[in-house]
Amino acid sequence: MKGIKLSKTSWLILSAGVFIVVLAGLGVTRNQQMEQQSVAEEQLELAETRLNKYDLTQLRYRVDELSRLVDEKKAEVEESRDRLDSTVVSADVVEQIYAIAVFSDVVILDLSDSPIVNESLSGVKVQQTALSARVTGELGNIIDFITNLNHNFTTGYTVNAQITVLNVVDDDDIHANASGTVQVFVYSHEVE
Repeated sequence: MKGIKLSKTSWLILSAGVFIVVLAGLGVTRNQQMEQQSVAEEQLELAETRLNKYDLTQLRYRVDELSRLVDEKKAEVEESRDRLDSTVVSADVVEQIYAIAVFSDVVILDLSDSPIVNESLSGVKVQQTALSARVTGELGNIIDFITNLNHNFTTGYTVNAQITVLNVVDDDDIHANASGTVQVFVYSHEVE
């Protein structure tokens, strides 16, 4: 087979045609790239506008605040766990109840406890016992004693309280002689 012979002019025209086709292809490609770049720039501008609407300093402040709050709550949980690590019925518990009675100016006539039982409070295993105290004193002081048990007794709370007014002096109920019975639940962290 014989090759086609082209003159120099034909080669120049053929080369110019190929060059024009390649140049047209590059032009179309460049045009598509410019359109894509324009769309990308519009999307970037929209994203920056949206981002500028958010106050990042406030968000950072909120994250810091929440982190601090989490740390505080963790410390409170640890503190509560440490308080519950003492045994349920101990000299400390009885001593605290007597100290609260002295502070409240009441006399404890009788103090008894129930058997220790295992309980679960919000998923934490604890031991619980109930203490019952029979007290006497002025009505106002017995009320203070019950209130102080709830507020100052760190590992327990008052479940039941009954007060009997014995006699009223000069229509002054708060200073009347009274007696009362108080039941307190005391908790301790269960040792496994």
